[in-house]
Amino acid sequence: MQPIIAFTIIMLIWTVSDYISKKTKDLLSSLFVASIIFLIGFKTNLFLEDLYRRRDDHRSSRNAVCRRCRRSSAV
Repeated sequence: MQPIIAFTIIMLIWTVSDYISKKTKDLLSSLFVASIIFLIGFKTNLFLEDLYRRRDDHRSSRNAVCRRCRRSSAV
């Protein structure tokens, strides 16, 4: 995913969550609302799985070793 698109999606979610927080007079915090939006988005595959993935993770170079799973990602 292009970094600018990922950034835009994340900022839209934070804007919506802040708006909901203001409308409910902080009964629901913006962090809670954003967490629920992200949870629903990832569980329903509405968001791409690489929304948060860094560009240099998983198969960025040949024969690299992934830092998270410690497996070789030879392509």
